[in-house]
Amino acid sequence: MNEPQSAVSDPLTTANILTEAFLFDPFFSWLFPGKNHKQNLHEWWHFLTRHSTKNPNWILSVDAHGSTSSIWTKPILDLEEPENNGDAEQDAFVNLMHELVDDRISQVLEAFAEVNANHPSRPHWYLQAVGTVPEMQGKGRAAKLLRPILEICDKEGIGAYLESTNPRNLSFYYRLGFEIQKELELDDGKAALTCMWRDPLKCRHLQLLCPICQDNPYNDRTQPYCFPARLRFLAAQKHLPPQSTHVISDGSFIPTLLEKIT
Repeated sequence: MNEPQSAVSDPLTTANILTEAFLFDPFFSWLFPGKNHKQNLHEWWHFLTRHSTKNPNWILSVDAHGSTSSIWTKPILDLEEPENNGDAEQDAFVNLMHELVDDRISQVLEAFAEVNANHPSRPHWYLQAVGTVPEMQGKGRAAKLLRPILEICDKEGIGAYLESTNPRNLSFYYRLGFEIQKELELDDGKAALTCMWRDPLKCRHLQLLCPICQDNPYNDRTQPYCFPARLRFLAAQKHLPPQSTHVISDGSFIPTLLEKIT
């Protein structure tokens, strides 16, 4: 049976989905505390998604179920001209944050300045957000929505970057190939973000599907992964030569191989 495909999303749809997905997120609970939390969170996402209509480097996607949405930013190459409306957008963002966080504005802007200072300078795809509405979480939809861009990263040999707002999501990003680069403590430890980077897979000759259960390590529906699929993924990440990995084809276990990739 063919799976429904993802599509380009409109700003309001993505804002609605991400508001529900991040409603109880620890970072956004710090950012927008109090009784207006949900309203302020929606204002935040709607501002960001409306910005995407002015910037061709932003990509909003939604799955065919209308349950999962993502925001990607394309790699910015050194030869590309900067946006002419950058100052206006920055002013609009600061004005919005004044409205949403009131007298906490200095702490919030300082936190965002630290986040921006740790952003990688080398070209990369930037995953600004991905989220699934609560009743549809745990069904593999976020991983499926992200996979096309990650495949572009692998094909073009370019990295991907994100800041995770919730420690509970780290295992999900690990399974997609991301690794922790840095832990950011913000506002004197009242908030935290985890900076994560994903190198493209270099060993394109390795087959990632497990021959026993046909599980794919990009698929977040199996926890934990079947062992052969996990071995394949680790082998690809560590760039082991083919002669070191052919034994995985029948799911067999070799301790020396495990030592090399763990």
